[in-house]
Amino acid sequence: MAIEWTSNLSVGVASIDEQHKKLFDMADQLFEAGRNNKTKEFISELLDFLDKYTKQHFLSEETYMKSI
Repeated sequence: MAIEWTSNLSVGVASIDEQHKKLFDMADQLFEAGRNNKTKEFISELLDFLDKYTKQHFLSEETYMKSI
């Protein structure tokens, strides 16, 4: 594993921490794809994921911030 989530990265909000863990997982998958010379195949999937996921993630963070 190239990039690993650790508890010191936690923001203390379970739903947001889970989203951050997913982002770390995708970054790790990209590194693994690079190691296995599969980066080209994975880039399209990763970009699609990032397009959708980051929009939802930042909306979740903004909603949480407004609530506090």
